[in-house]
Amino acid sequence: MVRVGGMRYAIDPSAAMGKRITRMELDGKPVDPSHQYAVAGWAPVAEEARVAGGEPIWDVAARYLRAKKVITPRAPNVPKLEGVAANPGLA
Repeated sequence: MVRVGGMRYAIDPSAAMGKRITRMELDGKPVDPSHQYAVAGWAPVAEEARVAGGEPIWDVAARYLRAKKVITPRAPNVPKLEGVAANPGLA
């Protein structure tokens, strides 16, 4: 699961593949599976991106930081862990 700023979700590492990530929200609203979202990251998030390339994230981040006068701190988006209460290494 690629982390995306502003996104919250729950993860159950013991669930079957394809069922581990639930309750995805972006800016407090449920993620719409029919909607396309723009993201930036350190690594490609789709197979097409691996081939097509794109602007390096450090250039995107530098442009954003230069355009802002003040950067306010943000709370980290920490996934909610589920199904791990019996695992002291994860709980």
